[in-house]
Amino acid sequence: MVPAIIIAKGHSNRLPHKNILPFCGLPLVEWSIIQASSAHLIDKVFLSTDSEHIAEIGRKYNAEIIWRKSKVGEEVSGGYVVTYALRELQKKYDFDVFCSLLPTSPCREPNDIDRAVKAFNENKRNITRLSALYCPKEMTVYEKVTWRTDGNYYFPVIWNKNYRYLNGNSNVYISYVNNYLNLLSKPEGDNAIDLRWEVYGIPENGIAGYIEIEWYQQFDIDDKDDFEFCEILMERYILKGRGPEIYKQYARSK
Repeated sequence: MVPAIIIAKGHSNRLPHKNILPFCGLPLVEWSIIQASSAHLIDKVFLSTDSEHIAEIGRKYNAEIIWRKSKVGEEVSGGYVVTYALRELQKKYDFDVFCSLLPTSPCREPNDIDRAVKAFNENKRNITRLSALYCPKEMTVYEKVTWRTDGNYYFPVIWNKNYRYLNGNSNVYISYVNNYLNLLSKPEGDNAIDLRWEVYGIPENGIAGYIEIEWYQQFDIDDKDDFEFCEILMERYILKGRGPEIYKQYARSK
């Protein structure tokens, strides 16, 4: 089984209740649920939340709800929440690979999740995780140098055109369960999940896999400006007036 885990809390600080705000006609979190449910290579969708409203959205698509406990605090890293969800799922299901999706990165093409799972399966002997990368548009960056006490100096550094640069984002993430859990361990005698980075579960050669996505898929929604910008990109480059039907059509192509 390859499960998709979507984590979506009921509140947020910079943009209140962003996961349920209307985004291209649907609550923001609903897009990730639709995308995961439409993927050919995802066997089951799980939704981790502390909100009954969000849970109801997930149930529309037969997503299984994983309720957050209070000790998986409201302001902790998403890694804590995913780890808790994985441990809950291990009590009921047998699986060694999972897919993690953040609802705040909704700009996914219909086949992105399947491309990621397929690429992971084809290279699973050499990698332990896979993520989405995008190629930034060419630019000049400025490197800051502090020279003694005389002040700060900047000078331009032009990217080497003989190389292709890729940056990461949170569009889709695939990992072996055990390797991911090695990143976040539980201290003895404590039920809380403790973030630890001493053990980074990658093979000796340090290789992580990736799929490449388009530039307009790189953005993550944190505030109102991000929300409005991503809504424009989603409609212009992906939906193109078709709404969620593009994902349903992809699902029917199995």
